[in-house]
Amino acid sequence: MRRRHLLLAGATAAITISQSRRVRPATPADSTLRYVPNFSLPSLDPILGIPSSPHAYMVYDTLYGVDTAFVVRPQMAAGHVVEDEGRRWTIVLRDGLVFHDGEKVRAQDVVASIGRWMKRNTFGQKLQSATDELSAIDDRRIVFRLNRPFPLLLAALANPANPAFVLPERLARTDPYKPIQDATGSGPFRFKADEFNAGSFAAYERHTAYQPAAAGEPSLTAGPKIVHFDRVEWRIIPDPATAAAALQQGEVDWYSNPTPEQIEALRRNPAITILATFRRKIPTLS
Repeated sequence: MRRRHLLLAGATAAITISQSRRVRPATPADSTLRYVPNFSLPSLDPILGIPSSPHAYMVYDTLYGVDTAFVVRPQMAAGHVVEDEGRRWTIVLRDGLVFHDGEKVRAQDVVASIGRWMKRNTFGQKLQSATDELSAIDDRRIVFRLNRPFPLLLAALANPANPAFVLPERLARTDPYKPIQDATGSGPFRFKADEFNAGSFAAYERHTAYQPAAAGEPSLTAGPKIVHFDRVEWRIIPDPATAAAALQQGEVDWYSNPTPEQIEALRRNPAITILATFRRKIPTLS
């Protein structure tokens, strides 16, 4: 019998990112993860906040991530330099970053993506107020020229609840108040638009050109994003009892946020592992 994982979300707070692994090996004949989220996919646009975050972290990547100790770590960035007493930040992109459509990720894409994100994100708006100019000086270097030091610049870009996901420039230049319909990113999975059925089903396939960050260990939103499955399917099942039954019968592999009434019954099934993930609050700006 295949062993399946049940995700039980933990206590209060601001981050809704959770992870679980299936213990059965991924073989060529069985390399699809079937997941029941606790909400339907409300939008393909990554800047619309927490409900879209699980989708966004699969499809897009970020300049920086945050580990479980809330230390900011490079993701798409190779590194950065801070000059002029904290008023000039230069961020350098890693080599080999490629969008799902085969186009190379450029600094111009990053600048447009951050600009769009800053208009919708509270932390980003704080950063925008401190920014005189955000520019790409070549294909790999992004420069912030600030009107005052902003020590939380990287923390703003990496805010795990709603970070600055990187889109192609052609999408990032669109109105931030009109959700995009094209989910082209550079993350570990490619969104299958041809299979999407809003409120029912979404599918993702491995982005074969994706290059994980070389350093560190996977931790929260930081470290290498290692892909273990060729395909991930979201089975959106609004009724909790139906979702729990699908898990019991082996029709799905991972169920997020069951009701408390279901937990004990599921716990008695030796093919199911229950994982509790506890969330931590993110420091806010005053």
